[in-house]
Amino acid sequence: MDTKKLEVGQEVFVVSGCYYSDGRVVKVTQEGAEVQLARNPLPAAAKTIWQFDTKGKALNGIGTAECGPYVIDDMPFKECKAELLEAALRREFLRKKHPDGSVIPANEPLPLIFDGPILMNHFA
Repeated sequence: MDTKKLEVGQEVFVVSGCYYSDGRVVKVTQEGAEVQLARNPLPAAAKTIWQFDTKGKALNGIGTAECGPYVIDDMPFKECKAELLEAALRREFLRKKHPDGSVIPANEPLPLIFDGPILMNHFA
């Protein structure tokens, strides 16, 4: 993601592997951008405004051990939200169809679940 293409007020997702959060761009400069997160995916990190370099990579070592630094996703926000909704509906369907979790259909991939509202397919 080239942060020069961002605009103040634009909604974005920040991701590190399967971890993500939505946020809003609050500042764009020659050095990068600042994003205010709607929720902080890192409980240990108290700051909800994160700084990103010109390539959209988080500064100050903000990331996950297994997936590296957070980056600003370049997929349009509305498209990401649509994927999130679709994944949530699929998970809910499987939970209703198999409430005890004992049957996993072999021809349907089980949607990934993590500690957050929904996981996006293209981050897996």
